[in-house]
Amino acid sequence: MAYISVADAVERTGKGSTTIYRLCRKHEHTKHVMREDKKFLIDEDFLSQHYESPASDAEGDRLPGESRRELVDIFIEELLHEKNYYRQLLDRKDEQMERKDQMIVRLQERQKELHYLLNHQSNLLDQLRKPAESAPEPPASSQENSNREGMDEQLPFIYEAKTIYTILAAVGAVLLLAIIFVDEIRTLVE
Repeated sequence: MAYISVADAVERTGKGSTTIYRLCRKHEHTKHVMREDKKFLIDEDFLSQHYESPASDAEGDRLPGESRRELVDIFIEELLHEKNYYRQLLDRKDEQMERKDQMIVRLQERQKELHYLLNHQSNLLDQLRKPAESAPEPPASSQENSNREGMDEQLPFIYEAKTIYTILAAVGAVLLLAIIFVDEIRTLVE
């Protein structure tokens, strides 16, 4: 039985010193491991039974083609794993693009609705202004003329109020659509 130091065992096996120390502690009370000056010494034959040296691996039972095949198989497996990962990413991107396209279509529809509503309100305002301006006045007494003059003075104010109301309604509709779109955009981003 020839005993060697832990440093020599590390060099021969290619294993780490922690691994060799672990083996020594496990078999410390056997004939394969002994202590000398608080240092472990391990039997060479025992060590070779547990760990083959890197030189013996290359020269041993394995053929060089087998180790290459194993490496190629591992590499192919990793490539397939990466391919599946990127395919999942592409599928997710496609789903997000589809949701984005649907959101654009809905936004365009709502834009058309808003445009229609604004045109409709503008037409209503035009109709409200025209009858007051173009309506023929029936002959009236002097008291009715004085009442009518007071009403004519109030008409511009009423038209201004309706215009302001229309503008406020349009702004409110735009804000409501913006709030709806913000929620949809957040869901798209998530």
